[in-house]
Amino acid sequence: NSLFQIGLAPADHPANQMPGWRPQSFGYHGDDGNKYTSGANAAYGPVFTTGDIVGCGVNNLTGQVFFTKNGMFLGNAFERGNGTHCV
Repeated sequence: NSLFQIGLAPADHPANQMPGWRPQSFGYHGDDGNKYTSGANAAYGPVFTTGDIVGCGVNNLTGQVFFTKNGMFLGNAFERGNGTHCV
C-alpha cells in the first residue's frame, strides 16, 4: 500500500508531508487524482500508479501550475500569486 504524489513545495516543507498539505505547496495525488494546496483538495485528473509518467510544471508568465500524465496535459491546477488558489 503506497501513495504517490507529485508537486511543488518550498525548501522548508517537511519531508514527511505530501505536497499540498501545507501553505505554498501544490500537489497532485495518485490515489484519488485530486489536487491539493494548503490542505484543501478538489477534483482534478485521473489517478496514477506504477508505470505512469507524471510531470509537474509552472508557466512563469502566467503563474499557473499544471500537471501531465503519460504525456497528456491535464490542465492548469493552480495560479500562484497573491492568495494562491485552485483554478
